[in-house]
Amino acid sequence: MEENKDFQSKIPDIPQENKDVIELTPTLREDLTVSVKWSKFLAVAGIVVSVLTLIAAIAMFVGSPASADEEDVINPITMLAGVGTGIAYLIMAVIYGGISIILLKTANNLKVALSTGEQDKFSAGFHYLKTFVTIMGIMTVIGLAIALFSIIGICLI
Repeated sequence: MEENKDFQSKIPDIPQENKDVIELTPTLREDLTVSVKWSKFLAVAGIVVSVLTLIAAIAMFVGSPASADEEDVINPITMLAGVGTGIAYLIMAVIYGGISIILLKTANNLKVALSTGEQDKFSAGFHYLKTFVTIMGIMTVIGLAIALFSIIGICLI
């Protein structure tokens, strides 16, 4: 809380009549346009990867018991590992697909806003961007925590 006050004290006062006005300079417009194009590319690539991961998850579910012949005895541990991997792939596909859709909504709204000047689309684009960055931040913290606990666990063995 104290850091936030220090940061805010360094921001120059903006006259009241200019608080809701942000000027899109040509450089800023160009930077946003390039960012929108890359965001759209990353979002589409993410959706494709999610679909491929979903197909792999389905293959894990179907392939585990189906890989054995009629004469073969199905090892329950092998089958359980295949189903567990399939569940993990399914969870990853859903999460990554959802994040990619949010990024695509960000790119689409900002693209419309830059071409038409619609304030609502501009606001929606940045709302989706905030959601995207928040989810990525939470996932990063979770991933780092899992990595840390894994390292600690390995060291204790």
